[in-house]
This record gives sequence, structure tokens and C-alpha cells, in this order.
Amino acid sequence: RSQVNLNELVRETLLLLKPVLAEKNVRVVSQLAESLPSLNAHGGSLQRVLINLLNNAVDSLTEERKITIATHRAQATEQQRSGIIIEISDTGAGISADLLPKVFDFFMTTKNSGSGTGLGLAVCQEIVKEHGGKITIGSQVDKGTSVRIFLPTDPAAGRSKG
Repeated sequence: RSQVNLNELVRETLLLLKPVLAEKNVRVVSQLAESLPSLNAHGGSLQRVLINLLNNAVDSLTEERKITIATHRAQATEQQRSGIIIEISDTGAGISADLLPKVFDFFMTTKNSGSGTGLGLAVCQEIVKEHGGKITIGSQVDKGTSVRIFLPTDPAAGRSKG
């Protein structure tokens, strides 16, 4: 682990995926908050999460080929520690209400046979948990999906229990 600038990690990841995004004619809108605190995190693991989520978003796109990635600071409240929120939203096919509770299960995929292993979101969830964070997904069929990741910036972050 080291100090990670999350906005910089998002920018690097988008640069890395630029050829794929261009080839698939995807428009990415970045809404990165200024002056976010740095995270004590494993940058490579967090980048794996971003790549997986962005690839999932690209795979789900239909007519309007747009993905929004945003970061902002989360203030501490009674229920939640202070931290950073990353949100990736797409205008894709969405996930049906009956499948939504199962998206983090191992080997669960909404992709066509041979296209996905069903491990991506399960791995993302484990990485986020290792960082003391939480990942949630909201979706509407034919409207799109939004993935929200909370990563704590407080010192106890890495010692979260489940």
C-alpha cells in the first residue's frame, strides 16, 4: 500500500482504456472532484476494479454510448466514515431486478455465453472490502447501471471486518 491520488488513478485508467473506448465509440464524461484526500491503498488493485467496471459498462452499452465516472468526497456522518466516492454510470441495457441481488456472486454473469466468467464483480467487491470500503450497484433495465464505491480515508480503513 501507498498513498494513492484517486483522480490520477482514474485518469491513468481512462488513458489505458482509450483505444478500446475509441474503437467502440464510447463517450466518457469525467466529473472528478478537486483536491481529494489521498488514500492509503493498493493502486494496482484499485485500478483493476476500475478497469473491470469500465469494461462492464462498455459491454452493456446500446444506442447512447456514454459512461460517466465521478469522484467526490464523502463527509463523515454517524453511519459512515469520511472517504471518497467513485461512481461509474452507463446508459446501457441495465440489470433486471431479479438478477441485481446476485451480481456479486461468483460465476454470475449477464453476458453472453463465452463472454464473461462471472468473476469480475466478485473480485471487485473483495478488493473494495480489503480497503475497508463498500461497493453498491443500482440499475434499471433499458436505462443503465450505476456502480458506487465508497473508500474510507481514515486510518482504520484497512482493518475493516467484512
